[in-house]
Amino acid sequence: MARTLRSAPFGSPAYRALVQVVRQVKGDDPLRPVTVVVPSERVGVAARRALARGDGTPGIAALRITTLRRLAESLAATELVAQGRRPLTGTRLAAAVRDLLTEEPGVFGPVAEHVGTLRAIVDAHRDLRELPPGATDRIPDDEAVARDTARVHRALLERVRLDGYDEVDLLDAAAATAHRVEDDVVAFLPRDSTAPERALLDVIAAHGELHVIDGAEDPTVVADRVVHASDPDEEVRSAVRDVVDVLRDGTAGHRIALLHTAADPYARLLHDHLSRAGVTYSGRGVRTTVETRFGRGLLRMLQLPEHGYRRDEVIGWLTDAPVRDHGERVPASRWDRISRTAGVIRWASPGGWERLTAFAAERRTRAETAEPAPADRLRREADDADALLAFVTDLRDRLERCAHATTWADLGDELTGLWASAVAGEDFDRLAPDEARAVERIGAAVEGIGALGDGTPDAVMARELLEMQLSEDTDRVGTIGTGVHVGPLSEGYGEDVDHVIVLGMAEGLLPGRHVDDPLLPDRVREPLGLPTIAERTRRRHRDLLAALSAAPRGGRTLSFPRGDLRGGGVRVPSRWLLPTLRALTGDDSVSSTSWDRTAAGVEERPSYAGSVLGRAEPATPQEWRQKAVAAGSPPSDEIRERAAQVRAERSVRTFGPFDGDLSAERLPVPGEVSSISATSLEGWARCPFAYFVSRMLRAAAPVQPEDVVTLSPLVRGDIVHRTLHQLVATAGKEGWLPEPGRPWPDDTREVLDELAREQFTAVERAGLTGAALLWRDDQEAILEDLTAWIGHDDALRGGGDLRPVVTEWEFAGVDLPLPDGRTVRLRGAVDRIDRDPSGRIVVTDYKTGRRPRSDDTDPWNGGRRLQLPLYALVAAEEFEHPAGEPVRAGYWYVTGRERFERTDLEIDDELRASALTTVGAIVDGIAGGLFPPRPSGAQHYLGRVRIDCPACEPDGLGERVDGDDWMRLADDDRLAELPAVRTLLFGEES
Repeated sequence: MARTLRSAPFGSPAYRALVQVVRQVKGDDPLRPVTVVVPSERVGVAARRALARGDGTPGIAALRITTLRRLAESLAATELVAQGRRPLTGTRLAAAVRDLLTEEPGVFGPVAEHVGTLRAIVDAHRDLRELPPGATDRIPDDEAVARDTARVHRALLERVRLDGYDEVDLLDAAAATAHRVEDDVVAFLPRDSTAPERALLDVIAAHGELHVIDGAEDPTVVADRVVHASDPDEEVRSAVRDVVDVLRDGTAGHRIALLHTAADPYARLLHDHLSRAGVTYSGRGVRTTVETRFGRGLLRMLQLPEHGYRRDEVIGWLTDAPVRDHGERVPASRWDRISRTAGVIRWASPGGWERLTAFAAERRTRAETAEPAPADRLRREADDADALLAFVTDLRDRLERCAHATTWADLGDELTGLWASAVAGEDFDRLAPDEARAVERIGAAVEGIGALGDGTPDAVMARELLEMQLSEDTDRVGTIGTGVHVGPLSEGYGEDVDHVIVLGMAEGLLPGRHVDDPLLPDRVREPLGLPTIAERTRRRHRDLLAALSAAPRGGRTLSFPRGDLRGGGVRVPSRWLLPTLRALTGDDSVSSTSWDRTAAGVEERPSYAGSVLGRAEPATPQEWRQKAVAAGSPPSDEIRERAAQVRAERSVRTFGPFDGDLSAERLPVPGEVSSISATSLEGWARCPFAYFVSRMLRAAAPVQPEDVVTLSPLVRGDIVHRTLHQLVATAGKEGWLPEPGRPWPDDTREVLDELAREQFTAVERAGLTGAALLWRDDQEAILEDLTAWIGHDDALRGGGDLRPVVTEWEFAGVDLPLPDGRTVRLRGAVDRIDRDPSGRIVVTDYKTGRRPRSDDTDPWNGGRRLQLPLYALVAAEEFEHPAGEPVRAGYWYVTGRERFERTDLEIDDELRASALTTVGAIVDGIAGGLFPPRPSGAQHYLGRVRIDCPACEPDGLGERVDGDDWMRLADDDRLAELPAVRTLLFGEES
């Protein structure tokens, strides 16, 4: 029984030594079993390839390559499981630590409930596990935090070792059975072995043959070149271009290593730019399991109860995660639209999910009288509302059972069932490999909640423990040994490649800035034999030397950024880069603050533009396209060409297809086939482009119920309109409608109050009220206005002996003749029509907003105020207004703020013709495809007219069109053929 030790330089010499040792062990028997213990699976793949190549006689028969942990599992895992012990997860340890701190918090009392405390103690426990029993007794008495950490560590061991085991337990158990190992064992490049690992190897050596091949550091190794770029982003792009060049020269991808000194920002940048370049790579992933859609789905689901199942959070979860209901993906977009329309905010009233019940009932009621196509849509919406409510109710009930579970086992069962049915129900075989791995790991973590012991379960703590475990679980990218190897500097240990590039060789990144452990500071670690900051720094330097030795001379590159655009500031070369800089320059006085950018072997990479334009063969498709554009021969790209056309046409401030000119398109004439409302006609006059967006494209920004703070003017107006309509309708039906000249009865106020409160209830159910406090103020203001309206209405009717004829009179399909012989089919609803003793009608349109400034020269305000004349014309025909008599019509501002003023017009034949001419001009503009964005003229800033139209300026900056641009449109040739449209939009002066 013997142990042999052989030292070999890192890189290819170490692998040649491995081949020689294995050949020597096998001797003349190629089938002699040999086990090669490697520090990582990646090194194992490289070792297998080296042994397969051999030294002229390739072959890997009777050869097992494994890590020390895998070897220990093969020796002892079965026996440990037979004892009822299971591998200890971070979740199990953190839960046990939480129970211990609950029982006796010690110095951790103020922070015992923080998940960060649990994470820190678990990390300290793992460090202390490497020590022999009793070692923690040497911690000085004045180190209160360290001693209490050791106390929790010892208690934790006692609590979990009966039904669980960790890596130290596994190694100890394996050492007890290692005498059964019959193979010759070769330990290849053992790295930072712990005491339990050394004990296992000692037993193997005591009972068999152990051959150790240790890596020999070469402190004199330096790189062949140094590359520096402006910042990490450009540094990564530069490295990827170098990789592409090496690959084009014929080097295999697995013979190239890209190593970084800091995961942030290099890991994601490398993965991103290699993917863009189409380079196959493998290595440690940059996305943790909790960042996958399945991980986010689980945690977001468990967070829903914290804010009362807010609608936006529920819909955000449904949209982001692969949520399923009865095995099918939920219709997240439809459910979002329906819950938004129903006014759902959160579970608790007001604004509860029960609003979906009223929404479904209302849709089914409307479907009973609707046409077949709209009726089908309404019924589908009702069915979706029922399904959404059933889904959220079931989800809430199941999460409530989780919150009230009495044991961790029950909580684990509930979470496992919920995870499996709601999130993980997707066809597993159809998932991408990384997502399939994530589902497996999440499922195992969720099941592990049920094995957290006999303590009191806590659903919030379960979520935090799951988040802690899944955030530490990083996926892998690609297949080990396939493509370029990408990873941290530590993975340069044991590497054997032709080219190695190390990025981030700047001070502050290498060596990094270390902070003393608050639980086990260095003054405690050093006497105990635990790694200190100095030891970890020494290991980092060894990793750099090993990484440089991994490639032969001519294939070693070190790179660093001169600055950092993210954090700001200037960076200087790392102190560990200085030996290379001094070797390349031949100047031993070179320092981090004084080095020659132009020395031989030191390459300054140009800016991004310079790199793209200066390379004969760009690295990525994006760089190819940019280079072609710069050369004046851009590739065909419809999207880019259309974008360039948009910018070009808008920059010259002409009226074109990107500013609302659809004159080349065949558009339907409004009111010719289907009816059009007066409000729609006013909408085009107000802003043609907004009409196009809202009426023709039917696009509008959705209103989120949770964003509604106060009652909108539109809803306020609806409340007032419906209340006054119900008052007149009720009085007429019950026979107490006042006669001409007579006031309303004394009890009208009570009836009006009751009717208004019915409308308040309806608005509350729809979720349109906003904040409760402001809503109370709004109700009081509305009731005050309605009460005052009674007296003003008495005065109105008394002054003209008027009697209400009808309120909320709706009409549709009324043909309105235009002066040129055409007709427009009109629809609308008149708020109120009264009649005087002579038979003349009076048309009233209630307004609850502010009264606009009057314009005596244009009563229709450029087409923006057409409701009155059109309603008056239609009502005159329907209600037999005396022929030849003008129709009185007026806007009545029924609020105390506007003093209940009316603006009346006597619409005679001249005004009638004027209104119909305006309608004809609007119809011509719509049919002619003219939809320019129209500046409001309401606000001026630095000489520019700001557009306050959401359709024209969605970003609210108001910079798309100014007043000069608008007036320039008056001279456009397309308007010359439509003089009425030009006059309507720009006035007589145009």
